[in-house]
Amino acid sequence: MLNLVRRPLLGVGLLALAAMGCGADRPAPAGKGIPAGDLPEESEVGDMKIWSADFNPGQAIPRRFTCDGDNLSPSLSWSGIAPEAKSLALVCDDPDASAGTWVHWIVVNLPPGSGGLPAGGPLPRGAEEVANDFGRKAYGGPCPPSGVHRYFFRLYALDTEKLSGLTRENFSAALMEHALGTAEYMGTYRRQR
Repeated sequence: MLNLVRRPLLGVGLLALAAMGCGADRPAPAGKGIPAGDLPEESEVGDMKIWSADFNPGQAIPRRFTCDGDNLSPSLSWSGIAPEAKSLALVCDDPDASAGTWVHWIVVNLPPGSGGLPAGGPLPRGAEEVANDFGRKAYGGPCPPSGVHRYFFRLYALDTEKLSGLTRENFSAALMEHALGTAEYMGTYRRQR
């Protein structure tokens, strides 16, 4: 059975998400930050795991998945989803952005049995993207203005089948209300100029 670490764990994860933004070194739009106290304290709960065949954990994300390449989302796989999960949410963010965490991608309403996403998509039926800090409902690849940035791909198991009416501003509250657990996978990127 899944070890449920609901609100405290989710709160820490969301804070980390908010701190990750990468975009340009400019202030984040008003209301987009996630309070530090709202992030999960752990990155995995129970047997839930997320990984990518495109890069090793903690290593460089290949150029094709960044703004310097094809800007495709990397392949992601997951396992160990709690049987009580009714949907999944996926977030990619950069906590190293000078303006605070920069959110690159938000996907909700993923089927719990989907097992992952192929590089570049498509999303499973019913899944929806929420506008990111670039203002687009799409993946926005790593594009740090300087230095090496970290990019966290966080998967959330949720106790609801569908989240609707979401924005970047209210997404964290919805996750805190419905999260059963989370897992994360991190890669890095530094632009070659």
